[in-house]
Amino acid sequence: MSSLSTSEKAFAYFQLTRLSMLPSAWADIGMGLLITYVITQGSSTPWPAIVGLFLASSCLYLGGMVLNDVYDIEKDRNERPERPIPSGRISLKGASRLGFSLLFFGMVFGWIVAGLAGDWRPAMAATLLGLCVWLYDGPLKKTPLGPLVMGACRSLNVLLGMSLLAGPWQDYHFLIATALGLYIAGVTWFARKEAGESRKIELTLAFLVMVAGIGLLAWLPAWTYDPQTKQTATPYMQMGAWFGLMAMLLFFIGRRMVMAIIEPIPPRVQIGVILALRSYIVIVASVVVPFCGGPPAIPILCLLIPGFLLGRFQRGT
Repeated sequence: MSSLSTSEKAFAYFQLTRLSMLPSAWADIGMGLLITYVITQGSSTPWPAIVGLFLASSCLYLGGMVLNDVYDIEKDRNERPERPIPSGRISLKGASRLGFSLLFFGMVFGWIVAGLAGDWRPAMAATLLGLCVWLYDGPLKKTPLGPLVMGACRSLNVLLGMSLLAGPWQDYHFLIATALGLYIAGVTWFARKEAGESRKIELTLAFLVMVAGIGLLAWLPAWTYDPQTKQTATPYMQMGAWFGLMAMLLFFIGRRMVMAIIEPIPPRVQIGVILALRSYIVIVASVVVPFCGGPPAIPILCLLIPGFLLGRFQRGT
């Protein structure tokens, strides 16, 4: 490590943290903030609290990426010896210290936001998210619970973005968080053996979990309807149009997944996983539209740009 130049060290940490995937975490926070802003009719939220949410999510996400490689060191030595830790460009001790520090500061930022906003939810979401990140990377990743815990991480990150809502969370907030968590759980399961031999039955079941996530999300406008007031929280898109949009997204993502299921060789599986992860930002941006209209979703979609640019220099999985 000491023989590396400053730029080589920086690139090693860039690879270790998988910065190209960080915009997906920002998409959750941005979507949550936009939805809560509309629901509370533009109620003022302190800018430091908003910045704190992004910092909390970023630290927790990057910490999870680092600890993923820390706990996968033996596997990477055999399958991906070029990764920063097995190649010796970053020490295992240094990576472990960085990963746990990021988790710690992510939770601290959540508590700071809670103090600024006078609400316990940012602290709760950040703390539970940090715990779930550690559980996934550490003791549970190789167990059947691994994908479910990863899905829980995503659901908690979504709720973290919604934690500055002035009133209580509604059932459709939990629907959004659960649907997106299911989608990521399916992607995680799909990717479990991407570097080796994947079984068709496992890939099929994983894809069905992804479909369940998108299918649950397809009922969003119906879930926001209040029969007493005869009003909906999603005035910008009716049920039919929203269902059609979800069907189009499922077709776009699903065709690659089906190709990988038919011929489960590592390149096809990896392409399917990367497409599913990149498409996640599109799905999150779509959630903004029924609540806020099309224009507010554009900043979320723009997060695809840094992901694509940075993804040219590092693996996303």
